[in-house]
Amino acid sequence: MPKDTSTLTLTGVSKTYPGAEIPVLRGVELRAGAGETVAVVGPSGAGKSTLLHLIGALDTPSAGSIRLGDIDVTALTGAALAVYRATRVGFVFQDHHLLPQLSARENVLLPTLAAPGGDPARADALLTRVGVAHRADAFPAQLSGGERQRVAIARALINGAGLLLCDEPTGNLDRDTGTGIIDLFLDLAAEGVTVIMVTHNLTHAARFTRCLELRDGAPVPLEVMA
Repeated sequence: MPKDTSTLTLTGVSKTYPGAEIPVLRGVELRAGAGETVAVVGPSGAGKSTLLHLIGALDTPSAGSIRLGDIDVTALTGAALAVYRATRVGFVFQDHHLLPQLSARENVLLPTLAAPGGDPARADALLTRVGVAHRADAFPAQLSGGERQRVAIARALINGAGLLLCDEPTGNLDRDTGTGIIDLFLDLAAEGVTVIMVTHNLTHAARFTRCLELRDGAPVPLEVMA
């Protein structure tokens, strides 16, 4: 399913914002291959969302390196940076961020404006894949919370990204709907998509391949994780 199945590698990644004395992230190490699922857990303010922003090149680390296959993400600028954001990674947020004036199909196609070649048939195929093909012409206000999140997942995959970055994707959903979204992530992983998910839900985290716990911006050694 994904165009790219490169391994994600983080080495000594740290982040300190200008004017701040305490780093948000300190020495994070991570390696995730195609089809792996990694849950990132920890208390609020531990740096979880910042980590996703760095991987997705929405921000840059103060130290360390981030690589996706042979791409040095931390060195990207200009057009190469735009291509990376548009085609190599997909984002799914707690709030779906669908545009209310567009249908589900049109929302899925939206990222193709930055990477020409949008195909309504591919959008429909993705909507089928995430289980909401029958809602392709509906607007976000007409969709349930779970349906909106499934449309957002299809949108994140429209350009063939092999790396899905998810920030509390089930946080606004009820238990059964959230479980269905996790089922979908695991199905996508079986097809080669790498899923990195920030979550406070330890039940959901336990279903992923691995768990990375952050406390005060630093990874907790596996032997002391609960």
